[in-house]
Amino acid sequence: MISGEKLKKLRLMRNLTQKELAIKSGLTDAAIRNYELGNRSPSREQLQKISEALDCDISALINHEPNSIFEIMHI
Repeated sequence: MISGEKLKKLRLMRNLTQKELAIKSGLTDAAIRNYELGNRSPSREQLQKISEALDCDISALINHEPNSIFEIMHI
């Protein structure tokens, strides 16, 4: 569901450590680390908190392979 690689890139683009992102999102730094490593996936509610902390849309964090040209254009 969530792309750990995308999460890490967005976090680094915002110049945040895992701990800082955890504090902003109300989660633990261990949870953020596990999401980035792909060991766990956040719930919908946790994903919402992360996206708000990163000031991005949830879709920016989701691992999605487009199936059509329309989806590619939408992304």
